[in-house]
Amino acid sequence: MGILLPDEPEKPGSRMAASSCRARIVCFVYRVDEKLIAFFARPGPRRAAEGVLKALEWVEKIAFWPFSLLTKPAEILLAGIERKREGARIKREGRGRG
Repeated sequence: MGILLPDEPEKPGSRMAASSCRARIVCFVYRVDEKLIAFFARPGPRRAAEGVLKALEWVEKIAFWPFSLLTKPAEILLAGIERKREGARIKREGRGRG
């Protein structure tokens, strides 16, 4: 951490310290971001990261598949209810204009 963040003592509680602290955190995040982009720009780490991401995607699909058995029927039921309510609303509005 010492390499990425400069060690400058600040007076605690001062407005300048909070602003400086925020600036140092932003600077740290930008530096880490640059290092990660440079690391994953190389072909080896990029392929490894893509493989891990695909594997995790499959694990997520397998782990959460049983929940779709519960949510799909509910989704269909709620869509039907919404269509009925929309139809009733359109009818009601049509009668009011006449």
